[in-house]
Amino acid sequence: MMRRYDMKNVGGIDRLFRFILSFPLLFVLFYLDSNWRYVGLIGLVLLFNTLTRICFINRIFGINSCQIKRGTGERPL
Repeated sequence: MMRRYDMKNVGGIDRLFRFILSFPLLFVLFYLDSNWRYVGLIGLVLLFNTLTRICFINRIFGINSCQIKRGTGERPL
């Protein structure tokens, strides 16, 4: 059984990068009328990853940039 803290796999710098990159992509999504608008959907995915700290692609490849200790649910000091 996976615990909630075991699901989080997006850490600090990775999270900040996704947050900053999501805004220009959301701008493309809402303000362009060409086919480039669909590239802006990536901004929604990145914003979801930032807010929930869960990335399913990271899980598939076994990548974890989150600094939570396994088994305790606490951050290291």
